Amino acid sequence: NGADEKEVSNRLKTIFGIHSFSPALKAELVQENIDDAALWAVKDALPNEKGTFKVTVKRPNKDYPGRSQELNYHIGSHILRNTKELTVDVHNPDVEVKVEIRHEAAYI
Repeated sequence: NGADEKEVSNRLKTIFGIHSFSPALKAELVQENIDDAALWAVKDALPNEKGTFKVTVKRPNKDYPGRSQELNYHIGSHILRNTKELTVDVHNPDVEVKVEIRHEAAYI
């Protein structure tokens, strides 16, 4: 929501009862927006664009077109086309891009 991610994360770490949390990007349910949000997330996590990544899509919104495996491939391809030296490693990636497609939006 526009707040500094690192400052929020540092505060959340000190709150009793929070076991874990993950920063997320919210994207409209338009494939281009999801692709661009995933690309931004990878570039944010690996700013020198070197390393490995993996895309994992969960699709609770079964009305969204495509199967999870097809979306993994599509989003991963978009990332590969728009970065310099990233490669895919599905077994031991440096970064895992998790995409959850819900009814109201996609969260990356």
